[in-house]
Amino acid sequence: IMEENREIYKALCGQNGDANFVVRLENMVGSEALRSLATLFEQVPKREISFLYAYCLNGCLGMVKMWLIYDGKETPEEMAGLMVRMVTNTLREYHDAQEKSAIS
Repeated sequence: IMEENREIYKALCGQNGDANFVVRLENMVGSEALRSLATLFEQVPKREISFLYAYCLNGCLGMVKMWLIYDGKETPEEMAGLMVRMVTNTLREYHDAQEKSAIS
């Protein structure tokens, strides 16, 4: 869907775009991702989980925006794979840091 409507998404994410579009994107991904993080890091306070979620979500949205605006040559599947790797590595590092602080 994204590839077929790239120009529309590009306009919506651009400088004169629709701010509500980004909010709708966040909401599409949001609740399920937040629940998953809360389950994965159940010992972490909810407020901290919210910050972790915002960090990962805004990174992904920024990547999509950059990809659309700069006419990325990557396929949507390549972008999704890159985002998954980046978020996974971020979560792995966060998890490892949590374990180290629990041990100390």
